[in-house]
Amino acid sequence: ALNGYLSFKNASKNLVLENVMSNSFYNKVKTYYAGTEIRAITANGKIILVSDTVVNLSKDNILKDVILYAPAFVIESGFKGSCQIFARDSIITGEKVVFEYPSVLGIIKPASSKIQAKISIGENNLFQGVLFTAESKRSDLQTLISLGKNTNIEGEVFSSGFIKLEKP
Repeated sequence: ALNGYLSFKNASKNLVLENVMSNSFYNKVKTYYAGTEIRAITANGKIILVSDTVVNLSKDNILKDVILYAPAFVIESGFKGSCQIFARDSIITGEKVVFEYPSVLGIIKPASSKIQAKISIGENNLFQGVLFTAESKRSDLQTLISLGKNTNIEGEVFSSGFIKLEKP
């Protein structure tokens, strides 16, 4: 299912035209192409944002129950929201980031990948939901979940590779 979204064939290129997006879960999903930066949007409901490059997610977004797909994400310090983020290379958060329930940060590493796919959570983060990394075939560069100092995880953590915890 994830590969279908990563092909981007269902994504329109009109995200910049809509700063406020809402879609009931009773409706058909709305899929938008996100480009390299998601800034100053309000989005909630049955919405998918996809990109074919690294996405910078700024703290001035208001995201609720939105799904995001891209090769990699960089989440700005101070971001707060609830969303499900899926990447194949990396997800990196700044400091004092809050992901409210039911959030997901997930890495699905392709078998052909030659890098160490990772989720790197910054210092003083609060995460409520599921953190996971998965790879279909064990590689020498196994996936990594790295948790910064004073980060609180309320939910589940699953890694097919390594988990690194910083000293308090």
